[in-house]
Amino acid sequence: MSKARRSTCRSQGSPQPGGRTCAKAFIFVVAMFLAFVQEVFESVMAWYRGPMAWLNDTATYLAGLWPF
Repeated sequence: MSKARRSTCRSQGSPQPGGRTCAKAFIFVVAMFLAFVQEVFESVMAWYRGPMAWLNDTATYLAGLWPF
């Protein structure tokens, strides 16, 4: 593998434009990863809250039938 292919974020000429591009790309990748983690977390919480609400309603109904 050549050096040019291994160092995608390193600029051979001036370090300034390549460094900014690499930093922007890194920030973008981190932001997309965090957005993905947030979507997964919200999905899991929705899956958790749905059954918990149903169990709460079912327990309340069954408790209303209790004769004491």
